[in-house]
Amino acid sequence: MKKLILTITLVTILLLQACEIYEPYNYYEVDYTPPNPPTSVVMLNGDNRVDLTWNENREPDLSGYNIYYSDSYDGKYYSIGSTAYNFFIDYDAVNGD
Repeated sequence: MKKLILTITLVTILLLQACEIYEPYNYYEVDYTPPNPPTSVVMLNGDNRVDLTWNENREPDLSGYNIYYSDSYDGKYYSIGSTAYNFFIDYDAVNGD
């Protein structure tokens, strides 16, 4: 009987040790490539609003879009919002601006 108990104990210990996972190093993949910029951007002007839409980007490292505006192409850009979707509505737009 002692031999049976000893055998069961040894097998249990060996099984438990074999189940342990040793990860001596943590590996992280670093992605230095930014997601592609939006394509097919469409802007619709409304009464004190601007609707923006673009093609959806399905890259896995894309968390959302930041929306900026400027009075000129080379001018300073100002943030007006962000979205996780492929559209944005600027309700703070001013007619004629």
